[in-house]
Amino acid sequence: MALKTTGLKKRKKKGPPSVTKKPPKYWTGKPVGPKRPKKPPVKKPGPGKPPKKPGPGKPKPRPPIPPKKPGPPPKGTKPGKPNFGGYVSRHADLAKAFEKHKKAGGKGTKESWGKMHYERHGKREKRKLS
Repeated sequence: MALKTTGLKKRKKKGPPSVTKKPPKYWTGKPVGPKRPKKPPVKKPGPGKPPKKPGPGKPKPRPPIPPKKPGPPPKGTKPGKPNFGGYVSRHADLAKAFEKHKKAGGKGTKESWGKMHYERHGKREKRKLS
C-alpha cells in the first residue's frame, strides 16, 4: 500500500549558516558614541514683521552713474564717415583675407578693400561697420 502525503508541505532548504545567523545581541543598528546636542531651531520673522537689520541705520543710496559721453572717432576718420580700415581690422577673418589679397599682388588700401567687402558681403552677413 502506498502512503498518501496530503497536507504536508516540503520544507525549504536553509542557506549556509553564516547567512541565516542573526547579528550579535549588542548590535543596535545605531552609531556608537555620545549623543550630540541638537541645535536650536532658527527663528524666522512671522508674516507682517520686517526682519531686523544690523547696524545703526540704513546706508545712504549711491548717486546714479552719469552716462558716458562718446569719445573722439579713431584717427584717420571723419565724424559721420564709416571707417572701413577699422572694419577690416576688427574682423580677424577679413584681416587675414586682406593680407592674402596683398601677398597675391592685389592693389588698393585696407580702406578701399574693406569698403568693397562690406558692400558686397558685409551688409548681407550683418557685420557691424562701426
